Amino acid sequence: MRRTAGLVGLVAAALVVASAVPVLAQAGPFGVGTPEAGAGVPSSGVFAWVAMKQNEFYRGLTAGLRAMRADPNAGAWLVVLSFGYGVFHAAGPGHGKAVITSYVLANRETLKRGILLSMISALVQGLVAIVFVGLAVTVFRLTALQMTDATTAFERTSAAAILGLGLWLAWTKIVAPGLAARRASRAGPVVAVESGVVDLAIDTTGMSAARAAELCACGQVHAPDPTTLGGPFDLKKALAAIAAVGIRPCTGALIVLVFAFAQGLPFAGVLSVLAMALGTGITVSALASIAVSARALALRFAGDDETWSLRVLRTAEIVGALIVLAMGVLLAGASFFGGAPMAG
Repeated sequence: MRRTAGLVGLVAAALVVASAVPVLAQAGPFGVGTPEAGAGVPSSGVFAWVAMKQNEFYRGLTAGLRAMRADPNAGAWLVVLSFGYGVFHAAGPGHGKAVITSYVLANRETLKRGILLSMISALVQGLVAIVFVGLAVTVFRLTALQMTDATTAFERTSAAAILGLGLWLAWTKIVAPGLAARRASRAGPVVAVESGVVDLAIDTTGMSAARAAELCACGQVHAPDPTTLGGPFDLKKALAAIAAVGIRPCTGALIVLVFAFAQGLPFAGVLSVLAMALGTGITVSALASIAVSARALALRFAGDDETWSLRVLRTAEIVGALIVLAMGVLLAGASFFGGAPMAG
């Protein structure tokens, strides 16, 4: 019963992560829609309260930028407001936090790596906004319509990248292990001779797919240690997840930057967006930490039972991969065939 409860708890945590899916057509990578409209946000409940607070912080940001023209000391308050905006921005419905959290689950990443991925993704998103607006305003002199078209291109690129990441996770975490387990189940005992010692491999015929796939060289299944999950850090995998989320700058950051350039305060706009990224990263890190902690709790429920431990990990991998894949399909459909572009 305890082990079943552990699996149920893990799946419940994954469903919480996936709660952003119903509003993906309007949500940007780390939050709700445009600060003014909040399109797609429920009219009541937690997300409505988050959207209201986000709008309040946004109005404070624009007021702070205006105040800085007369009082440079208002910059400190502007940074504080930007940080708060980033925190509430990430707390609303959106696919960025769900992608990162699901990726952490699907790849058995540790708590430290989950936090690192969350912070870097948020920073990349902020830097993309800064570089994009800076070049658009000072170098290319883009019109508002041209900037909108460029933002749509970013959005579609991000959607395609998330779809690709979801397909890759589905293949490596669901399809490939199943194929490997079936091949192992059909193979008979293998005798290996090395240095005069005969090693009789274990016949996996009749074993479950999860057990056969997890057999180590000694022919035994070992209970995973929650503190040593993840293995060597795979930079390519991490960069794929970071790029898929970070390449689409959030609408709030874009609007604040454009307003800051219009007010002749580009440096203030850059500081504001960096503070937003910090707030966003902290919130996404907290959500990723909850997912990792839920997985660790489920493993503790499993105890020393190797079979149940593997079931917990496989469930986390499969659910995480499917969430990313589902979001990729929905986002790509909305971006390429849904007409109006997503707000971010």
